[in-house]
Amino acid sequence: MFREGSLITLEMYNVKSTTTKFAPVLFGSQNERFIPEPLRGHTRYLLNSETSYTKLYAFLTGQAGVTPGERESLKTLARNPVEPLRFESSKEHDRFDF
Repeated sequence: MFREGSLITLEMYNVKSTTTKFAPVLFGSQNERFIPEPLRGHTRYLLNSETSYTKLYAFLTGQAGVTPGERESLKTLARNPVEPLRFESSKEHDRFDF
């Protein structure tokens, strides 16, 4: 199991944790302790009912999730005018003393 966990960690690091390549599938809740660390925060599938199987099938076939609705146009917010930040202009202030 150590080797599989290392491969999963490496793959998730390489794709910046956005992979859907791995999904914990369990046949009993007592097996949750064997889920590798990098996958513990991901959705897991406990195959103990037809509903659970359907959810796994939807995930594996790219049909999981929700269909996004139409996006409304963004409204423009009013901005308060402000004075720009100004600094004194002199040779003395242009020098950095650390």
